[in-house]
Amino acid sequence: MYDVKSHSDLTQWIEFKQLFSSNKVDGIVFTSASSARAFFEIMLGDTNEDTLRENLEKTTVVAIGPFTADELKKFRINPIIADVHTVPGAVETIKNCLC
Repeated sequence: MYDVKSHSDLTQWIEFKQLFSSNKVDGIVFTSASSARAFFEIMLGDTNEDTLRENLEKTTVVAIGPFTADELKKFRINPIIADVHTVPGAVETIKNCLC
């Protein structure tokens, strides 16, 4: 699991970017609007927006709640919104989607 806490140290993202670009990431949970913005800022450093969006369309994307979903929609991503707007609720949502 990868956590977007701070994007000042991008070394944690090397493996994720490789897996993601190879379509080996099944799902991503966004727990805040700021984590969604940071994700796009980091990922767009190496790839163009169209390629990133194409890869995200092959991935289950879950937003913890409506505010986070609204932020993702600014990037033209339509996530699944967790029924229970907590981290455990979002994890349960993605588990249900992937199983």
